[in-house]
Amino acid sequence: MSPTIAVLAPTGLLGNFIVKSLAESGKATVVALHRASSDLSKLPKGVQTRVLDYESASAADVHKALEGVDILVNAVSKAAPDADIRFLEALATLPKKLTAYVPSDYSVPWTHGEEDDPANAIVYTKVVAAKKAKELGVQLTPVLNGSFEPFTFFPGFVGIWLEENKAKFYGKALENPLPVTSPAYLGAGVAQLVTSPEFTPGKTYTIFEQSWTGRQLVDAIAKAKGAETTLETFTDAELEGLRANGPLGVLSGALIKKWGVGEFPEVNPFKPQGVTPRTVADAVASALGSK
Repeated sequence: MSPTIAVLAPTGLLGNFIVKSLAESGKATVVALHRASSDLSKLPKGVQTRVLDYESASAADVHKALEGVDILVNAVSKAAPDADIRFLEALATLPKKLTAYVPSDYSVPWTHGEEDDPANAIVYTKVVAAKKAKELGVQLTPVLNGSFEPFTFFPGFVGIWLEENKAKFYGKALENPLPVTSPAYLGAGVAQLVTSPEFTPGKTYTIFEQSWTGRQLVDAIAKAKGAETTLETFTDAELEGLRANGPLGVLSGALIKKWGVGEFPEVNPFKPQGVTPRTVADAVASALGSK
């Protein structure tokens, strides 16, 4: 009997691809958990819909929305830390426990030293939530994906400025590979993973689409721009200075440093079938708006 899989934030950048891939697979009954104001016009036919506002839902709301659900996939991109905790507390009181809960993590595989930095709030709140889940007896099945492709090309986030044809690296980032995963690839990967016979609730999985060195990125950018890319180097002081730019600045500095050091272990790697990984040239062209 096929499982019933619910997806939170089904119309978002990632949730849209997860729902589409699940629906196309025919391996599950798919439930879209959405806000009352969501535009559901692009959801695939056959997908069930239930209203559930992640940030404001009561335990009773959660119980009702997850009735009959076996696996829950969270694709909420932004939420207040207290919302994460409230949702976990509601899951802990479900009359029937979920077979698996994939939280909205989808980040790089951080080391203990990197994720235990309270200033790195975007990562640290996930760690706090994971500890709370363990206390409550809610088993998590995280999926890590390296650098999310849209963020990789956001100006300066990992040291790439496409429009200015400029790149700034730390340490050995020119030689070290940075794992990058696009929303489409990750969505297909998550959908295939949770319907795969090898899926084991409680494990941590890694879905890397491609790994590109700084040199490969620079060469692709230079070719697309028709001119050599200006290269610069981050100092430790500059990375420390990024911390003054709030949570995103702290996260940016941590990722730039991590790339320079080269620590991206693949934990239980999962590769979706039938999905062609994007090349660095494709990704650069897409980011420049030419593809």
